[in-house]
Amino acid sequence: MPKEEMIAMLLAGGKGTRLGVLTRNIAKPAVPFGAEYRL
Repeated sequence: MPKEEMIAMLLAGGKGTRLGVLTRNIAKPAVPFGAEYRL
């Protein structure tokens, strides 16, 4: 992927309770986001 097209998101801190429904059975980095990316 060319550098111009890279997207980054930083997940940091906390227990992750707000993502609890999404992360109950899958790790945060593997959660689908925007149909094309992953958290």
